[in-house]
Amino acid sequence: MEAAPVDCEVGETASKILTFTGVAIWYASVINLDMDFFSSSRESNAVPNGMRVHSPVSEVSHNGGNFTRSSQPGIGNSRDTTNGLAGADEQSFRQNQPRESTMKPSTLLLALLAFTTATVSAAILRPVLNFGANPGNKEMWIYVPDQLAPNPAVIVALHGCLESALKYYLQVEDLPPASDKHGFIVIYPGSQDDFHCWDVATEASLTHNQGSDSLSIVNMVKYTIAKYNADPSKVFATGSSSGAMMSQILAAAYPDVFSAVSAYSGLPYGCLRGSPGSSPFTSDPACSKGEVIKTGAEWDAEVKSAWPGYNGSYPAVQVWHGTADQVLSPQDLEEEIKQWTTVFGVQLTEKRDNDPLAGYTRSIYGDGTQFEAYLAEGVGHVVPTQVQETLRWFGLV
Repeated sequence: MEAAPVDCEVGETASKILTFTGVAIWYASVINLDMDFFSSSRESNAVPNGMRVHSPVSEVSHNGGNFTRSSQPGIGNSRDTTNGLAGADEQSFRQNQPRESTMKPSTLLLALLAFTTATVSAAILRPVLNFGANPGNKEMWIYVPDQLAPNPAVIVALHGCLESALKYYLQVEDLPPASDKHGFIVIYPGSQDDFHCWDVATEASLTHNQGSDSLSIVNMVKYTIAKYNADPSKVFATGSSSGAMMSQILAAAYPDVFSAVSAYSGLPYGCLRGSPGSSPFTSDPACSKGEVIKTGAEWDAEVKSAWPGYNGSYPAVQVWHGTADQVLSPQDLEEEIKQWTTVFGVQLTEKRDNDPLAGYTRSIYGDGTQFEAYLAEGVGHVVPTQVQETLRWFGLV
């Protein structure tokens, strides 16, 4: 029998007695923060934007501070549209890859600034050191609002390649305030493997209960449900780029865990099956170029292979893609549409222009409850997360 995980969510009591300098030194040395603002080889990008480092437990609070970030306008947004992938060529991608972390004066300064913007009442982002079996060797961070709803919903928010859990927390800036407002919990998993991408290529990660990253994420969810008495029927996943790919793996391989997913600029489930890796540097490039073309029946068979013998329903799937994406071809959206419309047995019923933003086209399939797709005209990689639309899809607003 598997032993129950030890509750290792770190608290905040001891942190209140530390000095500013102690906070900064601890945070920089333990979390190994490397600041050229957003580049790091560790899950450590706690850059202040009304955020705070809450040592000695590496907690980050969202409290609407005065530091600025660039973002595209939208209902909810991500910083920039590249998700760390600055253009289509490998040289520009490599210029953004993570470097070895070293402690810098800027690290110390930013940590000090983060601490000085703290307020005691703000909810905190904190690491969970032991959430149970972790076959993918992933990190877990969790955001629990001060006013938690009874039997709260749980959202898993998945970063893209060359990123981290903390960076994604910063980028999708409307999600923590929505958590505060509606009382749901957000899990931010973190990957450090294969240029910080998620394993979307191996049979272990692609298959129900076989291990790797997908099972680590599921175990984070199970830990959260048990600890916070969360509603197991209200578990959702959203992600960008590699995180969007993982979201669809979770939908296919763990339909017993997830109720809906929202995937921004990803690939169909199984598109990278058997690839030597999952990153732009290690994967078979055919899929990202839109050269893997299958029929709906073939894509449906991919999904069914995620859990052989499963006869139940699948989570509702929402997908987004930009017409100017030079990292993952817009053809991949067409393949996603073929895949999930076949899984759900639905056809296009309506198209809505300029929904939710100018230049976005929303395609509704069937009765609109199982699958929908968005094509964003002129938007590159990735489509900024539209938090309000994602929460609508999840049934949380």
